[in-house]
Amino acid sequence: MLSASNPRYVKCIKPNSIKKPRIFESLDVNRQLLSAGVLESIKIRKQGYSIRRTKEEFVRRYIPLTPNINLKNYPASPNRYDLICADVINITQIDF
Repeated sequence: MLSASNPRYVKCIKPNSIKKPRIFESLDVNRQLLSAGVLESIKIRKQGYSIRRTKEEFVRRYIPLTPNINLKNYPASPNRYDLICADVINITQIDF
């Protein structure tokens, strides 16, 4: 069930501690972004790392590491990419 969903998280950032409009406390906003992990996520994304990949994207990216896997051996089915991903991970011994 969890693998079938695409969770999205919304984090509200409060612009000031006095809850008044048109007041922006940049240090407080920066602290909230830092503690929520937003700045770290941005840093990781800027380095080129994706947070989530579909199984099809994973196969396209990592299949070159496994020249002995022939995609023709995996018939079209709902779990085709599950099987290919498992084989790629097993053969390459990538630790995810």
